[in-house]
Amino acid sequence: MKNRWFLSEYIKAIEQQCTGRAASRPVQPLLRLCAMTWPPQIILLKAPTDAQIDAAVKVSVEAYKDETIQKIFTNGNADRADVLWRSIIHAGIRDGRIYAVEPATPATDGSVVYDAIAVWCPPGKLPPVWSTPEHLLKDGFLNLLAKLEPTYGTDELINGFLKASNKLATDIFGSQRERDVMYANHIATDPNYTVPSDAPSPYSTSASPLAALLVEKVLEEAAVQWGNHPVVLGVQKENITTATSTLGPNFKGKFSEQGRLDYKTEKWGTFLGRILKYVPN
Repeated sequence: MKNRWFLSEYIKAIEQQCTGRAASRPVQPLLRLCAMTWPPQIILLKAPTDAQIDAAVKVSVEAYKDETIQKIFTNGNADRADVLWRSIIHAGIRDGRIYAVEPATPATDGSVVYDAIAVWCPPGKLPPVWSTPEHLLKDGFLNLLAKLEPTYGTDELINGFLKASNKLATDIFGSQRERDVMYANHIATDPNYTVPSDAPSPYSTSASPLAALLVEKVLEEAAVQWGNHPVVLGVQKENITTATSTLGPNFKGKFSEQGRLDYKTEKWGTFLGRILKYVPN
């Protein structure tokens, strides 16, 4: 009955606009009400435009504005966050996969907006934090280093945090980790996103349903193209296992912690980094 009422009101609004009479209800809000909001549209950014890159960077900055990881990479300067995430996005364009979740309702001004994004590095490709100097230059990561205080960039970031992160990954997966692992380098969700009322369980109760959907997308791709390679997540919170392992009915496995990094910083407290691997049942 509700859908029939929406359709009736929508047709009435169109008729009123065509005849020049004032519509009792605007057309666009009716379209938004009629549209299914779940599941959201997930797209692969194969050759993203500048506007799509900007949108991916924007949601990343918003998602991590209060997180320790962004403070470590920017030395607490929020103005540097754009450069940081832009370099991650460019690395994903070159060597990985970038999935984006489009909002159910497009922006009224026609701009590109994403509710969430995920950057994945397939087997044989290094995540940006392990990139070669040539890649760091191409991705724009050196632009970030140039903006950091020299002592901080060298001693704290490169020889401190990145060295410790690299050691953790090597200890877990060995020296051939880039050859063997499909790695989730970056997942970001708009902090203002709310779960729609038509989202089914388990998404309706998930702390991060869009992250779960993006993980599912990669698991599907991995099963087709890289079935013998593990899918790995790098996460930064103790309770993130629930958010990323609450997957749909087609995924019976779970994510199991393989190792962790408790990295103490002088300014930003302790950074918690955990590496999770998907284990099928």
